[in-house]
Amino acid sequence: MSQTEIIEEIKKLSPEQKKLVVEEAMKLLKDEEQNALRRQERDELRKRMAQAAERLKDYYRPGSEHVGFEALDDKDFHEER
Repeated sequence: MSQTEIIEEIKKLSPEQKKLVVEEAMKLLKDEEQNALRRQERDELRKRMAQAAERLKDYYRPGSEHVGFEALDDKDFHEER
């Protein structure tokens, strides 16, 4: 259905029906905007996390002094009393 056809159909509605159509259309637009913003925020977070992982990857390469801490993985971190 084209925009022109939609407008012509809306013209046939009562004022109350037109109001309901407009309210529903506005709700749809608002939901789409919020979803787009969430996608943008999610994509930005993924990008920042990938950049951080890239900066840290050298710390976790074999032979790195930080990899040595893996040997402690089976030990409790907190002191037992």
